[in-house]
Amino acid sequence: MRVRKTIHFTAVVLWLISASYLIYKYSLNAGYWDLPLYTSLVLFLIIIISQKPFTKLNLWIFFFYIAFGIWILVDIFLMMTDVFQ
Repeated sequence: MRVRKTIHFTAVVLWLISASYLIYKYSLNAGYWDLPLYTSLVLFLIIIISQKPFTKLNLWIFFFYIAFGIWILVDIFLMMTDVFQ
């Protein structure tokens, strides 16, 4: 049980780092780390596997991905309609 909690805590901390870097990379188009979205998704799967019942943390991370997807869709829509030119 202690190993599972350690894995869960480590995955949560690494997910927070990768999610904040994902927002930084997408909003500023800067950074050196490739594929932060895939990294954060893999860490999210590790969080779900290590903590079997569906917790509030998993729900908030899921809402984060929904909000990020909406942000990308709005950004693509604004790019296609040339709003800022």
